[in-house]
Amino acid sequence: MTSDKRMSKQEIFAREIEPYIPDVFNRAMQYTRNEADASDLTQVTMLNAFNGLATFKEGTNARAWVLKICYNAFVNNYRKGKRLPNQVDLEERTITPDDDDWITMDGDLFDNLMSDEVEQALSRLNPEERLLLSMVILDEYKYKEIAEEMGMELNTVRTRLFRAKNKLKALLKEYGKEQGYRDKR
Repeated sequence: MTSDKRMSKQEIFAREIEPYIPDVFNRAMQYTRNEADASDLTQVTMLNAFNGLATFKEGTNARAWVLKICYNAFVNNYRKGKRLPNQVDLEERTITPDDDDWITMDGDLFDNLMSDEVEQALSRLNPEERLLLSMVILDEYKYKEIAEEMGMELNTVRTRLFRAKNKLKALLKEYGKEQGYRDKR
């Protein structure tokens, strides 16, 4: 964990992991597409990171380590969620232009720029496919960076992205024709 044995677990966590809480929350938002669930996933991730701090090697990429924990927590919750009935937020409120959160950093601004057809097609992809496409297109990650962060082989990343792109392309084929796009293959 660290060469300085006098440093407490809390101090190591504060120095190495806490600076990445905003990154974890942003990634959780990409996974869950819901602020409350993203907050829960961030808390679970931080708890798991703290409990697993003994496995963290100082000098390695702390951001990639904690984002991998976030990914694993999401996958575990996603699998569990597939067996649970849909949840409904009974305290949902209506947001008006006068509210402070009218436009938030969780994608509201971009959601309004995307057509319903594209949004619907993206929602039909599985969470991992959406994440990979998001990392490449929105976050501008290189494939090698994705492989390191997600703990995958580089060729696995390439293959999964190829499949995700083709799946999205197939889902948007008719919409593309309506918009005047042609398939070049």
